[in-house]
Amino acid sequence: MADSISGLAVRTAYTLGLHIDPPPDMPEPERQMRRRLWWSVFELDTLVGVKLGRPFLLQDCHVMPELPSDSLDAAIMSGSTFAPVANDTTWLSFNLQRIKLYRVARTIHNATYGHVLGLPNGKTVYEYPDRLEDLSNVIYPRMKHLEDWINQVPRALKTSRKEQGKAYSMDGSLLDIEQYAPSWLQRQRLLLELEYCHICSNLNRPFISFTTHQVPGFRGYEMAGRSASHAIELCNITHQILSGTPLLHGCHQVFQWQWNGAMTLVGFVVAYPQHALTPAARGAIKLAVSSLETFGNGFEAAAKAAIIVRTLSSNLDSVMDGLAVSQSSEVNMGNSSTNGNTSIGVVPSSHVMNGGSDINTNTTTDVDLFDMALGVDFWAGMDVLWPGVCLNVGEASLLNVQTG
Repeated sequence: MADSISGLAVRTAYTLGLHIDPPPDMPEPERQMRRRLWWSVFELDTLVGVKLGRPFLLQDCHVMPELPSDSLDAAIMSGSTFAPVANDTTWLSFNLQRIKLYRVARTIHNATYGHVLGLPNGKTVYEYPDRLEDLSNVIYPRMKHLEDWINQVPRALKTSRKEQGKAYSMDGSLLDIEQYAPSWLQRQRLLLELEYCHICSNLNRPFISFTTHQVPGFRGYEMAGRSASHAIELCNITHQILSGTPLLHGCHQVFQWQWNGAMTLVGFVVAYPQHALTPAARGAIKLAVSSLETFGNGFEAAAKAAIIVRTLSSNLDSVMDGLAVSQSSEVNMGNSSTNGNTSIGVVPSSHVMNGGSDINTNTTTDVDLFDMALGVDFWAGMDVLWPGVCLNVGEASLLNVQTG
């Protein structure tokens, strides 16, 4: 449904001529409004395309209007009563920075999925470690554009850190919330950084591989770690804010980012049990459970997500223990090499999910978890966003795992 609505919005925008920059003789408030409408459609198209894995409907090579202004004059013309934040920042700057971030993300996304891999029919890049490494070498330099974006974000839109930490640095430092700043400004700062973490984690996530073997020093291994580090930072920030302030309570978009980050980390831990970031990733998963439970007080989709992540987290210990025993046995038997692409540091997903340990304990089944995960990602009605709505798919067995 989201794809259909996005397509309708794109066609309507073209019909209205929003893709053409407004003429100079048009009143300035209307010119700015038309630009904002167009770039809002641009954001929607990006969100839907990345979420569903489909080509973007808007192509960057087509004619585009100028970016909307975030000047003080533009803020006044918008009719807002928000006071200016700084000389170079108004309440409109948040949206402008999001547009710039989305433009960078689209460029990297298109480069990743538009790169010619030369794979045989029916094969994936994960079956060819050399091709995956080649792809990572192509995409890695493009990630610098994200650093360039950070450098141009106004200081007023960055949340300070304690103990000389730095915003957007993934250093794990605690946020220093400005006590007397307007709540709308604090929320804009948080949302901008969280969305950056979410996007960076997603852009690097294709290099988390369950079937190929990577070791430190390989570019793909580094980018898999980057995906995890951004997801860890997202979990840390979300948990700190939810546990200490009401700024993000009930924010469905942040819930979706937290859910995505938690599932990314679960996959990372299973794929890279010996990675240096694995202990931090497992700790972040536990923080994610707490955050999802907080969101669950407001809407049922989050309550489902909390059950799923808690179930997976509680089983990771047994999975990792099983892997350690299995790997030790293989080394002792001299069978550490099982195929032509084996190296130290990564275990094939088939071994993780089937041979190392059984992640389906008690009464939990794959169907329960999978169906509930689909319910979180593709809820079909607004009812799941309201508190007090009963769980349906897989509720009984999953709750028994938690209370049994």
